Amino acid sequence: MIATHTATGRTYEPTGTWAGLPTHTQQVTSLINDLTDRGIGIRDESRLLVQDAEQFAFEMLHQTIEAATAQASRGSTAILAESLAAFGFAWKDVARVAGVSVPALRKWRLGERAAPANHLRLATFVATCEVIRERCVDIADVASWLEVPLDVTAPITGLDVLADGFGDLLLEYASDMAITPQSVLDRYEPDWRTKYASQFEVYVAEDGHNALRTRADT
Repeated sequence: MIATHTATGRTYEPTGTWAGLPTHTQQVTSLINDLTDRGIGIRDESRLLVQDAEQFAFEMLHQTIEAATAQASRGSTAILAESLAAFGFAWKDVARVAGVSVPALRKWRLGERAAPANHLRLATFVATCEVIRERCVDIADVASWLEVPLDVTAPITGLDVLADGFGDLLLEYASDMAITPQSVLDRYEPDWRTKYASQFEVYVAEDGHNALRTRADT
């Protein structure tokens, strides 16, 4: 500690106020650092909890569709086909998801036995539609919802996703509003943005109206 000499000859030593300033600043800085570390820890723990919850929800959805598929597969192929027709699907769409032609589907409807793999595909199709109808009350018409393109810039529908075996992804999207159609497309067809990119763009013409031009003209 450094003493200070005045003109009167008296000697003064630094008081607690001046001597304590650095210590007080260090305490505040330490407190801020501690709170920051705690905040980061809470944030990281929250992220892990969200990830665990999402994984748990996905696993429950998977088990739900498995149980529903097992139940649906008890019915005949003809009954499964009629159930899908009752949902509002066209026969060509039912045949596409089943992986067969429309004539083959017609034979099933008339009582001909389907191969086990085709029967299972139909049962999964029925189960997926039933789960969506029961769990997603905001989807009033399952067939119409599946036939709508997921994004206006790409001709990919929910039915396409289902037909290609991504039923779990479709259910995850149907039951969770936080998942966007674009994120579904990213997982289903990662290069969809470039693959379906339009060669045209909208611009404001000299007359002040919107017009189309090819991107190569820009």
